[in-house]
Amino acid sequence: MKVKLAKTAGFCMGVRRAIEMVLTESNKSEKPIYTYGPIIHNNQVLELLASKGVHSIEDLEGLKTGKIVIRAHGIPPKLRLYLKNSGLKLIDATCPRVIRVQTIIRSYTRKGYDVVIVGDNDHPEVIGLMGYSEKPAYLIQAPEDVADLPQLERLFVVAQTTQDEQVFDEIITAIKKRFPNTIIFNTICEATHQRQQEVRSMAEQVDSMVIVGGYHSGNTQRLVQIADKAGLATFHVETEHDLDKERLAQMEIIGVTAGASTPNWMIKNVMQEIEGIRGRRDSFLFLFFKRLVKFLVLSNLAVATGAFSFAYAISAVFRIGQGELFPILAFLYIYAMHVFNKSLDKMASVYNDPEKAAFLKKHWRFLNLLGVIAIAVGMIVAYLISFPTMIALFALSLLGVFYSIPIIPDKKRWKYRL
Repeated sequence: MKVKLAKTAGFCMGVRRAIEMVLTESNKSEKPIYTYGPIIHNNQVLELLASKGVHSIEDLEGLKTGKIVIRAHGIPPKLRLYLKNSGLKLIDATCPRVIRVQTIIRSYTRKGYDVVIVGDNDHPEVIGLMGYSEKPAYLIQAPEDVADLPQLERLFVVAQTTQDEQVFDEIITAIKKRFPNTIIFNTICEATHQRQQEVRSMAEQVDSMVIVGGYHSGNTQRLVQIADKAGLATFHVETEHDLDKERLAQMEIIGVTAGASTPNWMIKNVMQEIEGIRGRRDSFLFLFFKRLVKFLVLSNLAVATGAFSFAYAISAVFRIGQGELFPILAFLYIYAMHVFNKSLDKMASVYNDPEKAAFLKKHWRFLNLLGVIAIAVGMIVAYLISFPTMIALFALSLLGVFYSIPIIPDKKRWKYRL
């Protein structure tokens, strides 16, 4: 079994920007923080934000203090004015791509044009876009809807930024046929275009597709639809626990991609779970070596071995050092520092590499003991080389351990940022 990950999988620019803005605010001392509606359509990310004191709300009644964040989808102008007058501090995380569409709609409807929006009914982005029209806006979702439009003289068309590009092209063809002078704005986000094109391209290389993302995410659902249309066995999952392992085990090549609101750590979890499925042609020996390599990586022995090899190569080429003492010293130091830093910086591991975090949590006593032994043996090896080498190793070890220790309290750390 082979697994291919799409290059464009994961957060788009707009979502990443919104999440970073919310996390920046959550690191400050002023609380509480609210988002008007879910910041993105991903339950796991919302749970993470809730653990940091960020909560999604739809009703402002009774709220007098705190911050309110406008999500990446944007909101109608009237709602923005209401939020601004609510007494809460307003933070605008609307995606710049969405702002561009809002601006086009407001500008052209003020000139007397009628607007047709290609988008999903009741989607928050579409609701926001319709609020920017100075005239009644027309919403369509399929080429057949063009026949239901009234006779319009001056018309322009925009799209929800996460629309299916092929469907949009079909709608434009139908609109041009009925309204030849229509002005067309293809406002589908470039990130959406790339993700959809990559799924269509991967369809020729894989026999199944796993799409990772929220079940309520519009852009993720469109990736699922595209994979389905391509005739692939398609699996839409939110987390690795949703995988149909029995069916996936029958596949030869599995493609993996994700919606624009899916964080990298969720994609990585799904990838690791798929890679752990034993395919029909996977031999016992292959699985053994696969698990061995995985253990070496998770335990930090692989990176330490790399340091040994690099130091040994330098010693051999330039004929420096005392035999294998320097490479051994490099192995011991790198191993110990990786173990200690991963143990101290637990939160980063949880979000960036959940599998390694779980491995370290399970074996932390044993690994830390090995780290202490590595430093102790390293001191002996350094002393055998020279006393100054031992002093240098001691100083570097202290710096390495202090690297992940938060010296400035979390509540005050933001004040010292440059």
